[in-house]
Amino acid sequence: MSAQTRIHGLTRSALNALGLRTAAETAAARLPELLVAAEKAATSARTGDHTQKRAGSGEKFWQFREYQVGDRPQDIDWRQSGRSDRIYVKQKEWQTTQTVLLWCQRDHNMHYASRSILPTKHEAAATLLLASTLLVTRAGEMTGMLDGSLRPTKGEAALQALGEKLLEDDSSPLPHHLMREPARHATIILAGDFLLPLAEIEKSIHALAGRTVNILLLQILDPAELNLPFRGRVIFESPQSGSRHHIINVDTIRDDYREKITTHIEGLKTLCHHNGWHYLQHTTDTPPAATLQALWQVMAKNRKGGGLS
Repeated sequence: MSAQTRIHGLTRSALNALGLRTAAETAAARLPELLVAAEKAATSARTGDHTQKRAGSGEKFWQFREYQVGDRPQDIDWRQSGRSDRIYVKQKEWQTTQTVLLWCQRDHNMHYASRSILPTKHEAAATLLLASTLLVTRAGEMTGMLDGSLRPTKGEAALQALGEKLLEDDSSPLPHHLMREPARHATIILAGDFLLPLAEIEKSIHALAGRTVNILLLQILDPAELNLPFRGRVIFESPQSGSRHHIINVDTIRDDYREKITTHIEGLKTLCHHNGWHYLQHTTDTPPAATLQALWQVMAKNRKGGGLS
């Protein structure tokens, strides 16, 4: 190897390292703003919603319910069961630590915003997941990353590390890399635009269904992706390949586009329903608090033993 080749190799490595450092510094600069937005959304969603009783395995008795596979035999109440032909267990006030595992789509497609005043889809997803983490940790639960890059931990000290992970780029549009075995009753929240073909989405996520029944898909969309509001001559450019598509008159394709996106969303909802997953949609032109509250209510229902619907 010549000296010139070595120098070029070192220069290329230094440039790569500089690029990574610049990207990391840019991501870190965005984190405080996202944390503030997450805190605001969490405060709005938490008001009046977090004081209800929750079922679990604490010491204080709450109610009876029918025995389910996986329940401990010592929790069976034989006196109550003897009064009917069914077996009942004592449902106690919730105290057991639950685990919430997060995945966020972080590829180029998520860095889109149709207007400068709107957050990108990635920023909206990260804000909602961080706000969810605030609610979860304040309830004494554990949060971590689904891919195992951040193990489930308690406390708001993990929020900074989680925020940094959520801001890292990742080329995968779907959660292909499951590196952690979730607990049976863990809740998995998947946030992305989910605009790939339904067959690919189902194949990617279906492997999770055998590990936990509590899967929630949070679809993040820019309003322009729903309405195609553009007029006249428009150039659409792929954020990944850079390929361009010239449309002479957007008005001629708007109706067909809206029909296709509506069909895709309805198909995604049906896919979730058939698999027992829960579906929520968030558009980036709406405040995150309403979506977060809906997400939190789903998680609260799950903690009560109802599962996701």
